[in-house]
Amino acid sequence: KMKALLTSFLLVIFIFNFAAAGDTTFVQAHNQTHWTWYGNYDVNVSFPNTSTTYEKVLMEFTIGCPETGCSEWDYFSKISARLKTGAQDTNHIYDSNGVLSIDTFDLFYEVELGRVITPYAGNYDNDWERKYLFDVSDFQSILKDSVIIRAFYDGWQDGWIVSTKFLFIEGTPTRNVLGFENLWTGRYTYGETDNPIADQVIPKTIDLPTNAVQSKLRVVTTGHRFGGAENCAEFCIKTHEFHVNGSKVHEQYLWRTDCGMNPEYPQAGTWLYDRAGWCPGAPVDAYEYDMTSYLTGSTMELDYQFDDYVYNNVNPPAPSYYIGSALVYYGAPNFVNDVELVDIISPNITHEHRRFNPICGDPVIVIRNNGSDTLKQATIDYGLEGLTSVRYKWEGSLAYLEADTVVLSTYVDRSHLWKGAEENGVFFATVIKANGVDVEYPQNSTKQSKISLPPVHPNTFLLRFKTNAAAMETTYKLYDQNGVVVYSSPDSMEARATYDTIVNLSTGCYTIALLDAGKDGADFWANNDGRGKLEFRTDDYGLADIEDFDLDFGTAIYYQFRVGYSLSIEEQLEDAFYIGPNPNEGLINIRSLAHQFGEEYSIKVYSHIGQMIYQASNLDTGSYLNIDLQNIASQVVFVEVIIGGDKFVKKIIVQ
Repeated sequence: KMKALLTSFLLVIFIFNFAAAGDTTFVQAHNQTHWTWYGNYDVNVSFPNTSTTYEKVLMEFTIGCPETGCSEWDYFSKISARLKTGAQDTNHIYDSNGVLSIDTFDLFYEVELGRVITPYAGNYDNDWERKYLFDVSDFQSILKDSVIIRAFYDGWQDGWIVSTKFLFIEGTPTRNVLGFENLWTGRYTYGETDNPIADQVIPKTIDLPTNAVQSKLRVVTTGHRFGGAENCAEFCIKTHEFHVNGSKVHEQYLWRTDCGMNPEYPQAGTWLYDRAGWCPGAPVDAYEYDMTSYLTGSTMELDYQFDDYVYNNVNPPAPSYYIGSALVYYGAPNFVNDVELVDIISPNITHEHRRFNPICGDPVIVIRNNGSDTLKQATIDYGLEGLTSVRYKWEGSLAYLEADTVVLSTYVDRSHLWKGAEENGVFFATVIKANGVDVEYPQNSTKQSKISLPPVHPNTFLLRFKTNAAAMETTYKLYDQNGVVVYSSPDSMEARATYDTIVNLSTGCYTIALLDAGKDGADFWANNDGRGKLEFRTDDYGLADIEDFDLDFGTAIYYQFRVGYSLSIEEQLEDAFYIGPNPNEGLINIRSLAHQFGEEYSIKVYSHIGQMIYQASNLDTGSYLNIDLQNIASQVVFVEVIIGGDKFVKKIIVQ
């Protein structure tokens, strides 16, 4: 069974989310190298050579546009380490007089570290730039002393400025990397009858280390070229197999199904078409397979096998697969109960999560079980720095190294989570407990992200939806903050028709989800469907003055916005305080945002039978108060806030 431990889309955000572990050593490799044409671009890099233990080793790969502009095509590119094999070979050279000279040279092998297929960027601004981050911890045994780092560009035109940088983060890894066996690396033609791929990608007999406790097969494969039979290898779906000692142990379904959700959109080419292992402008995912159970005996024969296919010589050259692969060896897990906070999907201003931001609703994070025990419970604190703190209890079942995407539902506290939020403010999330005990390695259990505020729209506006020729492919639903559909597109729509809806909304946070069943949006140049529209307008005249959506979006748009409000004094007062979490376990946090009232305030807490069990007075507006009620029995309590001549009461459940 395949274990997709981490995808590149998740890895790519690590550095931008303020991940704080141990001290980090930065090593620059390529620095604004200009890719002018097809070829290898090599730099000699001096890596640290110490006994330091690293929690992670990351590689930052940056591409940008030169002054002449970016390339207009989706070209293959990869970063590799080039190392000496220890063997040598000779060139026999004859001059014009027939005199022989012999040139001796070292032999090298390559280890692929990361791969990106460039976007269709011919219309990009010259200041365009993207950063991709790859976890290269598996290869840290070779990233020491002097190493050649190669940036390979498969493009036949000028087009990119590239940089590579390595981050050595000190700390304790989830499991120690003992080493790896480099397997198949390079370009292999597919379907040629006189050169079958089985004769190129041949079985490997591997001497297994005696100290390895766990193992993983890591494979990066992408298909290229198309035309003729089945449009292989870029646009044909094939299933690859991995065999150990003659028996199939894993299958690789080589097909990306999420190109229509590519964060790099729109592009000037066919960016939204799903492909054999890649999407234009996106990092390429590594397929990862657990091989621990096959660490038996002293050797292993590992074979990579492909579906039968015959290339019919249409649109030469022949199709091919680019492969980078390794068998990685590990020690035992270093933790029993530990959770890594892998990613903050929202709120987050990074480009990689632009499809799901900004938000005014529930945050979304990704956690991973880094402990050897199955993770069944996790306690997560989150909120906005200096404003709110909310506690969430996750329950589920995650085996070692399995991950889960978690929606941090704040329930009645949702309306308060964003009070006082500012543009470029900081959101935090911290896993504090795993299976009821403190996490063992808190350095990787917390993250922060910068936020952007969603727009504020009026309570009433005109929603104009115009279909294209594929009328029923594109639909929308408008949700309130509780996930209830309040408006949606008509059940039956005509082609190229306009549908107007007067939207009346109360105060709150809303999400409009625009979905396309064909995964090609409603304004894509490469089909004949024509152009649709989605607009928020003040009226049915003039321009889309509130919001005009770009419908070259691929699969979906998720757009959150706020609706303003006018409240009574009592409602304004209640809205100026955070009191929670609700429910809680006897620890109540009170955060005052009542600066506009300019007076001191008082707090009284009453039991469910009306007995006052806590009071505090002369509190400054803007203050933060913690009330400890852990000594009382589970019940409903009432928190009364008095400021000036006004007051309000909030009901809180103490569990």
